[in-house]
Amino acid sequence: MQTFPDEITIPGTGVGVQPDAAIWMNDAAVLIEAKGTRKAAQFQKTQLAREYLALMTGPREHKLLLVIMSSPPPVRIQSSGRIDLFEGVTIGLEELCSAAARPDADVERLVQSIPETVCWITWPEIRSAVAEAAATYPCSDASLAGTLRRLAEGVTDAIDWHSGTETVC
Repeated sequence: MQTFPDEITIPGTGVGVQPDAAIWMNDAAVLIEAKGTRKAAQFQKTQLAREYLALMTGPREHKLLLVIMSSPPPVRIQSSGRIDLFEGVTIGLEELCSAAARPDADVERLVQSIPETVCWITWPEIRSAVAEAAATYPCSDASLAGTLRRLAEGVTDAIDWHSGTETVC
């Protein structure tokens, strides 16, 4: 896994994309776009389309664009307001494909693949899953259990701090 990976260039366009994180495996790729925990966070107009196209033009067979947000869709897109996440991915996709000289049929295939390729989760859902897993993980090794508990607390504390919901001891 890479956080802040090197820029990915969309073939044929010269357009660069830099996701927040990437997971590369032999036959799979996951690009992660993590928006801040504040409600005002918004995507640049063609940001999701650029990340999606960069992912889809890559060599791996299995592909996923994971979007992490403060709240469930709709999402805020610059110059478009609040819209459905999948619609947000399509904004600018046709223009990017045209710049890359991709045929119209390819654009249609890409649009149809959005629901099976793009997914989302919220920071509160991640926090809840991490806290629950830490509380219920069976571990008889006290040292390992302590390490796992501290790691989980680090994740939940970071989410709380960034979202402004941290508690004062």
